[in-house]
Amino acid sequence: MLPGSTTPVDIDKLAYTYESFSNKLKSVADNGTAGAKDGLFGDFKDVANVTDYVYDDNGNLVIDLNKNVRDLPGAGANGIVYNFLDKPEQIRISGKGTIKIVYDAEGNKLQKVYTPVGGATSKTTTYINQFVYEENNVAYINFEEGRVRVIQPVSQNNGYDGLSIAGNIALPIPPSGGGGAGAFDYFIRDYQENVRMILTEETHYSIGQATMETSRALNEEPVFGQAGAANEVTSTRTAKPPGWTNNTTSSVSKLSKLTGKTIGPNSLLKVMAGDVLNASADYYYPAAVTNNTNSLVSDIVTNLVLALGGSGVTSAGVKSGTSGISTNLNGSIPFAGVADPNRTSPGTVPRAYLNIMFFDERFNFVAENSTAVRVSQPGSGVAPLVLPVNTKAPKNGYVYIYLSNQSNDAVFFDNLQVSFTRGRIIEENHYYSFGLKIGGISSTKLGDNLYEGYLENNNLYNDKELMDEADLNWYDLGYRNYDPQTGRFLQIDPLTDHFPDFSPYLFAGNDPIANIDVDGLAPIPGLSGTWANLGEVIVKAAPKAAQVAKTGTTALKIANIAVKTADIVTDFIPIVSGGKDIYNGIKSGNGWQIALGVGSIALDIFTFGGSSITKGIIKTAVRESTEMLVKEEVKVIITQGIKKELPKFGCFVKGTPVWTGDSTKAIERIRAGDYVYAYDINKKQVVK
Repeated sequence: MLPGSTTPVDIDKLAYTYESFSNKLKSVADNGTAGAKDGLFGDFKDVANVTDYVYDDNGNLVIDLNKNVRDLPGAGANGIVYNFLDKPEQIRISGKGTIKIVYDAEGNKLQKVYTPVGGATSKTTTYINQFVYEENNVAYINFEEGRVRVIQPVSQNNGYDGLSIAGNIALPIPPSGGGGAGAFDYFIRDYQENVRMILTEETHYSIGQATMETSRALNEEPVFGQAGAANEVTSTRTAKPPGWTNNTTSSVSKLSKLTGKTIGPNSLLKVMAGDVLNASADYYYPAAVTNNTNSLVSDIVTNLVLALGGSGVTSAGVKSGTSGISTNLNGSIPFAGVADPNRTSPGTVPRAYLNIMFFDERFNFVAENSTAVRVSQPGSGVAPLVLPVNTKAPKNGYVYIYLSNQSNDAVFFDNLQVSFTRGRIIEENHYYSFGLKIGGISSTKLGDNLYEGYLENNNLYNDKELMDEADLNWYDLGYRNYDPQTGRFLQIDPLTDHFPDFSPYLFAGNDPIANIDVDGLAPIPGLSGTWANLGEVIVKAAPKAAQVAKTGTTALKIANIAVKTADIVTDFIPIVSGGKDIYNGIKSGNGWQIALGVGSIALDIFTFGGSSITKGIIKTAVRESTEMLVKEEVKVIITQGIKKELPKFGCFVKGTPVWTGDSTKAIERIRAGDYVYAYDINKKQVVK
């Protein structure tokens, strides 16, 4: 459902055409019904070519005309250049910019440089283990449950406007311009490791005030009204009426139906669920009035739609739907009931209000916590209008705070003050099944990059990094790059020979609900539960364990053990019953530590193309796993390799199950006072 629309549309209704007798994609046509709004929400945009995609002799994509990836200087018509590992080194998105990526000898990404066209400043991201730099400054530090984001604390208040931003950890790494603080951002992941939400420990408070004084025009007009000549601060400013004796200022805002100015200073803000808002305003009217019964709704909607079109807080999708949004709000009975609550029983008090109205991401009205506070008493010195204290945003979306008066008689307002306390949510993400973010309902906090640092999070689907420069929308899964718009990899699978029934460009075995695709190599079920976590350890520990084991032993010995354990490892992750057999055997025996190490070695040989692994899944090997893993020849390999070199990488990866006597805990959940059990190679027994 697009913003401003009441009729659902089809997006990404894709039809695929392949080269003859090939798995190579030739073109993709989008038969959706979004029309001119196609592609506004990160979805596939069809450019309608006869041939959209071209590949090199290694099966790597080199031209994508739907994304306009083409014409890289020095590469002819090709838009991508690959290195000897078939990883993209340069990508040119024609008309937008060029991405250059630097890798180490093993293919690990070290740096990414995006250079926009037209001479705009390039952006450099550098990766040094868990440290990620933007330009020459540390942007954030990754850890198991999220990141530590480097911020620049600030606390300032001039009596009218104020800003306070603080983290919860001191850092010896000052950002550009000073500082030295960080804020913990926690990633909430689902069973596939997709990042669904980020919660922060940063505190963020801001306050602003519209005094209506010309001396503060440059501060107030951009904040409390739409852009241009129709700005509500400028267009409603007038001299303070003589009867407002307790007001010592010079200028106020005058609203009335007869002057044609019924909507006064206002603020349109991007909010996340749980954000807290407060607002107040002084007012004055001289005496009781005779009200009209004209609708105030159309005036509110007209001003709101003008604010949407020129605002920096609204999305491109919302801006494109302003006509439909206007129609929907004008016809909304709930909206009218809150925005103009006294139309049918106006009385002698002006229909003048301090209003707060909430909207979701598609700018549908949200009645919860939306309200209007009416003026109540004529004369000078009356109490100000105040919104309910600490009004919370009920949903991610937008809030519109404004002053209004539909009466013919004038009401004067002054000192509209709005305070905004951000909650804990930085972003909330929703995904289509093949990993494309659902742009219409996903939300991201609108931050202050000067003080809050690098709020943007690119670790999203399967907790992999999204490359979205120039709307590229590719995921870097490690061994290959993946396009969630088409649900296909850009390079062929290095393990193609082991999956003869799959296309070499297939993602997650073509079942992304049940599976993830580990580092772009092989489909496995989503990681949930004790046995899947044990599988996660085997997968993620593979490269490190292999490097360790290769020290002090020979590849031949490793291969001999791998032959006997490879089928167990291969079967271990996809087959739950097999995982249970392994788990129970390990739990009752004394070899689970060995199982992790040798399993990792076996999978590593599998990953890097060793020929020792059979292609079939031998389920019977699962039942024999415990006995096989504790054979003397396995202990020799462990003794010579892993035992000697273990300190070089310290601890095990997140999710490693540790037996505590009556159950298992993931290693990151171990706390002081827990008993832990491990296999002591020297004593050849389990020790507590």
